Amino acid sequence: MPWSIRMADVVSGNGEQIWQADKGAGSLFHEMVAPNQLLGMKDGRIVFAWEKTGWLHLYSLLPGEKQAKELTPGEFEIDDVVTDGERIVYSSNQIAKSPKDIDRRHLWRLSSANGGQERLTSGPQMETNPALLSGGGLSFLRGSRSLPFAPAYAASETSFLTICAGLTSDPDTCQTTSPSLVGDPPQQFPGKEFVDPKRVTFPASDGLQIHGQWFVPNNAKPGEKLPTIVFFHGGSRRQMLLGYNPMQYYAQAYELNQYFVSRGYAVLSVNYRSGTGYGMEFRQAKDYGVFGGSEYRDIEGAVKWLKAQPNVDARRVGAWGGSYGGYMTALALARDSADFAAGVDLHGVHDWSFEMDSWKQTSDPNYDAAARAKIAFAASPMADVAKWKSPVLLMQGDDDRNVLFGQTVRLAAALRAEGVDVEEKIFPDEVHDFLLHRDWVAAYQAAAEFFDRKLKGK
Repeated sequence: MPWSIRMADVVSGNGEQIWQADKGAGSLFHEMVAPNQLLGMKDGRIVFAWEKTGWLHLYSLLPGEKQAKELTPGEFEIDDVVTDGERIVYSSNQIAKSPKDIDRRHLWRLSSANGGQERLTSGPQMETNPALLSGGGLSFLRGSRSLPFAPAYAASETSFLTICAGLTSDPDTCQTTSPSLVGDPPQQFPGKEFVDPKRVTFPASDGLQIHGQWFVPNNAKPGEKLPTIVFFHGGSRRQMLLGYNPMQYYAQAYELNQYFVSRGYAVLSVNYRSGTGYGMEFRQAKDYGVFGGSEYRDIEGAVKWLKAQPNVDARRVGAWGGSYGGYMTALALARDSADFAAGVDLHGVHDWSFEMDSWKQTSDPNYDAAARAKIAFAASPMADVAKWKSPVLLMQGDDDRNVLFGQTVRLAAALRAEGVDVEEKIFPDEVHDFLLHRDWVAAYQAAAEFFDRKLKGK
């Protein structure tokens, strides 16, 4: 049954359905990032998110209307929606002038009840998490290639200044300016040394278009063969950006990728299928994860793309990732040890059938747990342990509440039985997203030292 919106009278208690989604795309409710999923406007409209077009967009419904009006058409995703009953401001990866914006976040507003999107910010930096202030002001988080997200504000939505606004010059030279609320970073912060990640796309082995970010040291000589690391984000409902990520976990992962570059590595960050930012069909990809591991085709596509790059030493390619990214890393090593010389797997899932006990459906009388477990195991790295030859560093906190700690214990034992070079670093009393900064530093330092030994021979 498609999802619906109902309205109840608080005096009588009587309720009725006022709108229902169409069958097909968008018939399953998908939440937006917002304080409330139904936004009540002062003119009586209800604004809500719907995936009718295969992209998460805002729709408006007036009292008595049966058809909702789309307010934000286009191939992009709305994110972080706020309203005061009159104004609606949101962030999105809508492409305005630069195709790179699909892998960024900028602020937009709806200019009228009938839609009309107006771009508030632009340029190579990114903005998200808007908050409407009294008097017409707006606060938000702003980040970039070289600086993590931090609070900033504008006295009004119309006070944003954009250098080269209205000109036909490269939109990535434009810079939205507004006061920062935290000042400059410490003098020793190394952001000015960060490289500029390049937006890349490549086909998976089944043809699906995959986005990624490509990091190459600034001092790399043309054609110089560099050790290379492929990074897989976690989630999998995530999207890495052309710069810092507003989420702490992935901001740190971005920093580690930049750290690898500073040590002479090239890095490819892969936004594989089942992630966000590229529409419903990409997020709900057929046979993803526990249902078949179709993301493996994106690994194959990444390997093919890397082998065509002049700066990549195909004999010295490693992989790393955490959580779902650990699953992707282990899948790459298990199935393609010939292409991946080493890997760092941080609290990854290695056997979906082992993890299923913590979430499997029990209310459906037709649920075939044995059949599901068979498919889940086949989609897991553990199913291909016999083909795994590459050395690996496994790391996890032993009080992990997201991924069973047994995932690491069982994989390490299975690999050692096959004679694989396995190293482990276990953090006592740590959870999935480490609580202590020193443990993050220790884990990342161990990863860098491991790759230096396995990919550089140090």
